[in-house]
Amino acid sequence: MKVPWILENPKTSRVWLTVEVEALLAAGALFAEAHYCQYDQPWRKVTYFLCWHLPELPASVKQCHSFSGICSATHKKHINLQGTDSNGVFWTLRAQPYPKQLCKVIAQVIARQLLL
Repeated sequence: MKVPWILENPKTSRVWLTVEVEALLAAGALFAEAHYCQYDQPWRKVTYFLCWHLPELPASVKQCHSFSGICSATHKKHINLQGTDSNGVFWTLRAQPYPKQLCKVIAQVIARQLLL
């Protein structure tokens, strides 16, 4: 039916190792890799989006090209997502929400695809 869809999980997720995902990739699904630091976040957090009928998405999301742990966007060290912040909140919990700019990019790609 050529209906676009996206499956998201962290890069390190074991879901990407399943035979079902391998079958989707063999059928034409594509990976898009986004790094949250490129969307005004202090952590790198690498997230994969497996997408169907969204060929523009992989080239539309940004990746960090860090050198020695220094962010290519901010030129600062990334916050390590381990432990808690000064308020006792786990860094991984703070990093869960999608950056708004990343959501905007994904929404724009989907909208353009639906208008074809």
